Amino acid sequence: MKKVGDEDATFAPLARYLDRGSHKDGINITVMDFNQYDLNYYFTKFQAVFVAAGFGDHYSANMGAAKEPSAA
Repeated sequence: MKKVGDEDATFAPLARYLDRGSHKDGINITVMDFNQYDLNYYFTKFQAVFVAAGFGDHYSANMGAAKEPSAA
């Protein structure tokens, strides 16, 4: 995630969210209004995190996206 964040400073809010644990639990249950965000941008960056970590196939399988080559 740091690699992706270093390439794009606008990614910082999503990086903080992911660092806290993106899956809902007793702490991360805040309802967000996504109308103010460019969702395509965030999905692209979210995918980049998985690809950079070598888990592009996991992203594709769970998001229904076309397969991307894993980062080497």
